[in-house]
Amino acid sequence: MHLTKKERLSFIYQLRLLEALYPDDNAGYAQMRGALEEGFASEYCGTLFALPDTLDIEECDRVTEVLEMYRAIYLALRDVGPAHPFAQHRLARFAGFDPVFEGRHGAFAEHLIQRGLYRELAGMAGTRAQRPMLPVYEAMLRAWSRLTRRYQLDLMQVATLLDVANDYLVEAEPFPDQADGEVEALMGEVLSFQQARPAG
Repeated sequence: MHLTKKERLSFIYQLRLLEALYPDDNAGYAQMRGALEEGFASEYCGTLFALPDTLDIEECDRVTEVLEMYRAIYLALRDVGPAHPFAQHRLARFAGFDPVFEGRHGAFAEHLIQRGLYRELAGMAGTRAQRPMLPVYEAMLRAWSRLTRRYQLDLMQVATLLDVANDYLVEAEPFPDQADGEVEALMGEVLSFQQARPAG
């Protein structure tokens, strides 16, 4: 990473202010300021490279939509009880994001939940999925966006969303290291869910 002299000077002034404001942390700020003043890129670039990548507005909006959808599902299932087959479905609760492939999405979801914007999902904060979840959520979101009164779902609409999730999970190729038992368990869950689904 290359910083212009103007950018370095800006950082140097900021670090001088931090040194004056927080004398207990003075040594770290002084070392960084010294590296910037001398132009030792290898000394200050490590800190800048450690900053996480930006999650752009479109992706932030997508995470927010997923949380909105799960809030609606939570509210619809709140009164049927945890023993109801719909409430037992693995995607009736927000499953989080894959920390390897969707780490920034997961971090933003956790940030929103910790801010108290989705209190209904507070018990799911920090949930980590074992596979990429964005394709599943996107399929569910497409169906959710077509529903009437999507913020006040009835059980039939919840069933529609969970059906979409089932279809995606059954059609998606299992990961190479995914055990046959997991696939069988998923198929059993799908059959159990279909039997409990209200007659359309």
